[in-house]
Amino acid sequence: MSKLKSATAAQAGHSLGRRIAKHWEYYLLLLIPIVITAVFKYAPIYGVQIAFRDFNPVDGFFGSEWVGLKWFERFFSNYNSTRMITNTVLLSLYSILWTFPIPIVLSLFINQLKNKKFQRVTQTVIHVKGGTGDIVRHNGQWHLFACIFPEGKQYVTHYISKDGSLDNWEYQEADTFGPDGDIYHCSDWRDPRVVYREDLDEYWMFLAARANRPHSRTGGVLSTVHGSGCTRRAARPSPMT
Repeated sequence: MSKLKSATAAQAGHSLGRRIAKHWEYYLLLLIPIVITAVFKYAPIYGVQIAFRDFNPVDGFFGSEWVGLKWFERFFSNYNSTRMITNTVLLSLYSILWTFPIPIVLSLFINQLKNKKFQRVTQTVIHVKGGTGDIVRHNGQWHLFACIFPEGKQYVTHYISKDGSLDNWEYQEADTFGPDGDIYHCSDWRDPRVVYREDLDEYWMFLAARANRPHSRTGGVLSTVHGSGCTRRAARPSPMT
């Protein structure tokens, strides 16, 4: 019986070897994701021991003193530990919620809209490359403002629906504008919001921008662009830090 099992195992081994030899190209392709997974998913597990050591970059993993559960005890004894754990879990759940089921539900809702005109407008606003934008009505025409991101820069674009149907949009290339790189940083010029000021009979556009400062994290500003009608007349920088 044992000889029969040995013969069967040897035959299976030879059969597998023949299959690998015959289709070695496929096994070679299979080897690539296996190596990538091993290098980037499993090999870093070795660094988990840093949580149990008083890590010093000079001494490395093996040279650093082993302290066991010292850091865990310090964390869980902190009065903020419960709140930090709760926030971490909630943020993870919110991230899963907003990136998976909600977009699907939103798409199903939009697909069921009976007003096809409103459906197309909603789809246009949501799917315009660059994210947020604004739509205003002026002299019987609809004006759509949205941001685009060519070559690491950001610009505001202008589209007009002249027939008022919201089905046909004409791109107004001459109205595309962005920061000059002097006062405002070229990589932040987005989220246009258009409002009408009756006292001036002008439309004002508010933009999320970033002042061109050495420290980019401290340069957040609100920029305004204003002019008569819905086309841009002049950009008057007015940062509000």
